[in-house]
Amino acid sequence: MKKWIRLPGLLIFIVVVGLIALFWFVFADMLVKKGIEAGGSRAVGAKVELADADISLFPLGLDLTGLQVTNPDELMRNIVEIDHIHVSLETAYLLQRKIVSDEMLVDGVRLDTPRKVSGRLPDRPEPKKPEKDKDKKEGRLIELPKLSVSSVDDILKQEKLKTVEEVERFRSDIKAEREKYEALLKTLPDKQKLAGYQDRIKNLKGSKSLGSLFGAANEVSAVKKDIENDINQLKNVKGDLQGKVAEYQNRLVRLKDLPMEDFQRLKEKYSLSSQGLGNMALLLFGPQYGEWISKGISLYEKARPYLTKSNAGPEKVEEAAPVRGKGIDIKFREYEPIPDFLARIARVSLLLDVGDLKGEIRDIASDQTIYGKPVSFLFSGRKLKMINEVSFQGSLDRTAVNQAVDTVSGRFTGYRISDAVLSKDSGFPITLKNASADISLDLQIRNQQIESKVVSRLDSVVFSTGDTGENDLLRSAIRDALAGISQFQIKAGLTGTLEKNDVKVESDIDKVMGNAVKNAVTKQAKVFEDKLKQQLTEKTGGLLSGLDSSIGDFQFMDKELAERLKFGDGLLGDMKLF
Repeated sequence: MKKWIRLPGLLIFIVVVGLIALFWFVFADMLVKKGIEAGGSRAVGAKVELADADISLFPLGLDLTGLQVTNPDELMRNIVEIDHIHVSLETAYLLQRKIVSDEMLVDGVRLDTPRKVSGRLPDRPEPKKPEKDKDKKEGRLIELPKLSVSSVDDILKQEKLKTVEEVERFRSDIKAEREKYEALLKTLPDKQKLAGYQDRIKNLKGSKSLGSLFGAANEVSAVKKDIENDINQLKNVKGDLQGKVAEYQNRLVRLKDLPMEDFQRLKEKYSLSSQGLGNMALLLFGPQYGEWISKGISLYEKARPYLTKSNAGPEKVEEAAPVRGKGIDIKFREYEPIPDFLARIARVSLLLDVGDLKGEIRDIASDQTIYGKPVSFLFSGRKLKMINEVSFQGSLDRTAVNQAVDTVSGRFTGYRISDAVLSKDSGFPITLKNASADISLDLQIRNQQIESKVVSRLDSVVFSTGDTGENDLLRSAIRDALAGISQFQIKAGLTGTLEKNDVKVESDIDKVMGNAVKNAVTKQAKVFEDKLKQQLTEKTGGLLSGLDSSIGDFQFMDKELAERLKFGDGLLGDMKLF
């Protein structure tokens, strides 16, 4: 009978299998560990370290322990640190070079943790430190102006008053006009010239001969014409003079209004205003919201490339001729296409400063356009260190080509706030000592366009403003207003793009604070305005006092012209006897 199994062949088989098994148990875990560290480091641009990796065969799975991912911008901190990851693998998909897991367990996730040694790669330079904004004052979130009266004396010295300029122009103009009419008056027919017409009229009355009467008729006509010409000259000049008098009287009325116009202009320029302090919520809470937004966007930008594979659509690749003897890879159509990586569900525990959160992430796929489902997540926690209850959920949708829609909504109940610094201004520090907040968040990022709304309701509010020794009117008003606030609501909106966005903050605290500031500003502004009006009146009052008399010279000339016209009209009356 022929032997089906030969002993030497069996021994060789056993030795080969044993060597393969030995290699597996000795080197497989190490190779996986080194592969993850090398690939992760290349992708991140900083060290990715793994304490241990363990591959199990029955059932097929992978356990990773002590994962640390360095922040490439801060090499002494980790972006994330994870205590343990367990991945169950489906064997059938491994044969297709795809990693598919029905369930992942991710325990002990910590964010932004310190490192003991730098995570810089040997071939990478040190990251550039961000330049500090030279215009930004460190340790200062809000600056409050001092409510002090500006020096009225200095203002009146440096400011050009329209009243003074116009008075000087008025005096110069009226002097020139007076000299003009005085010279013109000398050229006009005066009483002496008009009296000469009386002598001519008397001579005409004394003519008795017939020849004389014919000559007298011509002379009467000539005298009458001369008198009428002189009267017309006087009337024209008198009408022009009266027009000038009316013009200067109007200018004088206007001049008397100029001191008040100067007062209004200087008051608007130098007086105190509450306009800049109208949105106290933005001044107090805007910088903090801005800091949170900046950090959030920074983390999002860093994580976005790893959240999911690009959905820019298939690239057209030119087919190259196959290398002789090597053949080509042919990808056949899949009836149920699966991306290269897929985790249907990952159960995650987050270890945060506020406490531990548990949740799950579903449908983590390397290419959502193939899988057809977005990544979705849901986390929650109760009775945490600083908050009663937290829940937030959202999705990362790349299922459509060239479309990216990420959404997050969250609710935070009973968040306990203590010693939150709102203003680090050494002259007027403001701290939210205690408060309990309920916060709702709704955020959407669609193709780089961001839109967010945060509503916070705060109760049991206690503010502290410190005692710096500076007790001007504005600080006293704000201090008293803050002391009377026990609850308020804040609404913060964010619109724009990831690179350039705008934060709007509004609150019912604005009404309380606005009234306090307005009253303080009104009181101090009145002190300034009264002093300004007093000194302005003293400076301009003397200038205006002598202007009425300057118009009197024109009135004297007008009277003189009127007397000449009356005398001339009398002469014409005498001429009617002829």
